[in-house]
Amino acid sequence: RSKKKLALICGTAAVIVIAVAFFVIRNMGGTSEGKAYVESVREITGLGTAAGANNRYTGTVDAESSWKINLQSDMSVEKRYVNVGDQVKKGDKLFKYNTQELKLSKEKKELEQETLQNEINQLTKDISSYQSDLKSASATEKIQLQTQILTAQTTIKKDQYTIKTNKETIKTLEKNIKDATVKSKMNGLVKKINSSLESSSSSGDDSSDDGSDSGDGSSDDSTYMTILAVGNYRIKGKVSETNVNSLNEGDPVIVRSRVDDSQTWKGTISSIKTDATADDSTESSDEMAYDDSADGSTGETASKYNFYVKLDDDNGLMMGQHVLVEPDNGQDEKKDGMWLPAAYIKKSNGKYYVWLDSHNKLKLQEIKVGEYDENLDEYEVKSGLKTTDYIACDDSTLKEGMRVTRVA
Repeated sequence: RSKKKLALICGTAAVIVIAVAFFVIRNMGGTSEGKAYVESVREITGLGTAAGANNRYTGTVDAESSWKINLQSDMSVEKRYVNVGDQVKKGDKLFKYNTQELKLSKEKKELEQETLQNEINQLTKDISSYQSDLKSASATEKIQLQTQILTAQTTIKKDQYTIKTNKETIKTLEKNIKDATVKSKMNGLVKKINSSLESSSSSGDDSSDDGSDSGDGSSDDSTYMTILAVGNYRIKGKVSETNVNSLNEGDPVIVRSRVDDSQTWKGTISSIKTDATADDSTESSDEMAYDDSADGSTGETASKYNFYVKLDDDNGLMMGQHVLVEPDNGQDEKKDGMWLPAAYIKKSNGKYYVWLDSHNKLKLQEIKVGEYDENLDEYEVKSGLKTTDYIACDDSTLKEGMRVTRVA
């Protein structure tokens, strides 16, 4: 009897142990391996504070055009009237050349002109004398005289050409002396000044050049000053190498204020500069909070490239203002109800499901859908899902019973 009682007690204990083990295993995710990551339906659908499932890129308001000023060859700056960051209007003084150097150059050329003219006058007289001597000269003397006449005539032609060239040079110097003060040809912002060139310049380019540069406003070593035009803005954005292929020239985008998410501007991507990486030296920690360039799997930072957005309207924007840029997929067009991206929906046998977080485990939840938005690849969810739910993006590796981790 005691043996039978003992066996009964041991059997009961074994059943209890098995039941406890089953309960523990079940609450640890059952026999399903791996872990599923779920996101808030409120954020995915944009019904909360988030803007939905759209990539965002950091950007700044930039000038649509710029003027790069190169100093004249071998000229120095006597006085500069502006500094980096100054706002200038068309006609404002920027800097003044050292006119003393110009005046000395002009005087030197004028003295050279006088010397050349005197030489021409003397050679003309010599030619006349040689021609007179030819009448009574011997055969040998005639050869010598003719050689002297040809040499004198050649020298006169050379001097006449130099005089003509000097006249143009003197005219240019006179103009430069008169226009020694360089003035702004546009309303703009002084972006850069290379003060190391003020003592002398070897650029060889005229600072009064009327060509405008539509580049990124940067200056190379030969550029003395860069003025960014004010009034016509564009957006200079940054995209990482991992996402650069998702952007294309001509794509529509939405530009959002970082202060007020509801304040937006629209435009199109005008260019993507993949031939050079973006300059990150001035990137702030606030910008990095929005940056898409970090590789989450390795912790490494990916290379970034600049892209530019041509705006439909730039009213309300300020030069240098920080903004966010996202592809325009029609997400700002308000639609009634809940619209869920198709990537989160599993289709099977004509029915629609979502991978739902149910008590920290993954569950396949059936939902009822309505209309389908082909442009945004979204389905209207009629029932079976709440904004407070958390779901996983559909994946062939997902299984019911998987443990879940909630992510932002």
